[in-house]
Amino acid sequence: VSAQSATESRSTAGIITTDASVETPVTPTPDKKSIAVIPFRNRSVDKEDAAFFSDGVHDELLTNLSKIEALKVISRTSVMSYRDTTKNLRQIGEELGVANILEGGVQRAGDTVRINVQLIDTASDEHLWAEIYERELTTENLFDIQSEIAQAIAAALQATLTDSEIAEVSDAPTETVTAYELYLQGKRFSLGETEIGFDTAVDLFREALKFDPNFKLAWIGLAQAYINNYWTYGGNPADREKTREAIDKAKAIDPDFPELFMAEGFYHY
Repeated sequence: VSAQSATESRSTAGIITTDASVETPVTPTPDKKSIAVIPFRNRSVDKEDAAFFSDGVHDELLTNLSKIEALKVISRTSVMSYRDTTKNLRQIGEELGVANILEGGVQRAGDTVRINVQLIDTASDEHLWAEIYERELTTENLFDIQSEIAQAIAAALQATLTDSEIAEVSDAPTETVTAYELYLQGKRFSLGETEIGFDTAVDLFREALKFDPNFKLAWIGLAQAYINNYWTYGGNPADREKTREAIDKAKAIDPDFPELFMAEGFYHY
């Protein structure tokens, strides 16, 4: 019997005749509550000096969203490659496997900050939510904006926040703008992962703590800079001891926040 006749016979019998050896790739449908926050555009006039600020706003918002268990949030490492990308949002969504993308920009002018954000459905390219915030630059206003954005995104994606999650995304770690700016600069130097970068970060975190000794995230930033220096550049026992001291300072302020446990885990590792 010829191959053609055999195929026709199977077809007549109601049996599927598609060649099983040929598989059509199927792209999995992304979780409807999955989201990537691509790096915010720095729209400030003095772009170089303000770059740390827009990066910091992006990073803190990403951290806030990751605290919402109902959302699947793509990591900072994965989204940073899309800074100043020419790819469209549909393509980015396919590459990251997400149903939604948050994009935005930060403009700082004197004592005023302007943040615009928009949430996009990657499949339809439709706006699910968008807002512009323009307020006096105070830590209270800045953290309020970040909290409002996180809660608005959760609402747009029909993700229910628990009371503890609302408290976490609403937490203002410092009331001092200068301390917060120094902290953001310290984080930026830490991300460079060079010895001089970690040393500079240590100086910046310590300076931030002079303005606000109860700034728990600055203590954690300091601990991470010390322990990274310890593991990567020489293993100076003094750095390990200073890491322990900084973690204990943060723990005395608040014994139960995620960044503390991350730093503690890395210290023991």
